[in-house]
Amino acid sequence: MPRIHIAKTSPATTDFAAERSDLAAAFRWAARLNMHEGVANHFSVAVNDDGTKFLMNPNQSHFSRIKASDLILVDANDP
Repeated sequence: MPRIHIAKTSPATTDFAAERSDLAAAFRWAARLNMHEGVANHFSVAVNDDGTKFLMNPNQSHFSRIKASDLILVDANDP
């Protein structure tokens, strides 16, 4: 019987779970529609009202391989 690996989660990957899931799906769908050009493009989604915190794809990740847990949380007010 195959072994099933359950990834451990942390607050960094479970915060904004719905937004992470939706954004990761958007990346993969864009790749399916051939709407990607290498690894230099990005999508992002604001997760606070003033738009200073947002989720986006990590550098050099192909759209077809992005998972919700890969997305990074960026805070424009954090030096």
